[in-house]
Amino acid sequence: MKNVVYASFVCAFGLMLLLGQSEELLHWVAVHIQDFWAHYAIYSAFGIMITAVFYLEDWWVWWAIPLGCFIATLEEARQIYLPHRSFEWSDMAANYWGICTGFGLIYALVYLLSGRAPGINDETLH
Repeated sequence: MKNVVYASFVCAFGLMLLLGQSEELLHWVAVHIQDFWAHYAIYSAFGIMITAVFYLEDWWVWWAIPLGCFIATLEEARQIYLPHRSFEWSDMAANYWGICTGFGLIYALVYLLSGRAPGINDETLH
């Protein structure tokens, strides 16, 4: 199961970077989907994946949010140097909101299925 999550994470992140370079795709998104919602959807999926990796590795899952936001910041700042892209604060807000939503979905799912919040184990309670 862990290998599937890791492979999905690597593929999705690589695809996100590659698709960000495509002029045609960017134009299609701008015409058919509002840019804000596209950022939100992509980073919600990213938030789900990064939180799942942290949970499966039994790492402290709260670190998934700052790590995800750091990666989102780097990705958005990278656009300053690309001729066909631009840095937008609204994109950063959508990215952060998406990461927090993805984290919240995994957190709620684990809590509902196990009755215990992610990152809490018997050693933590004693």
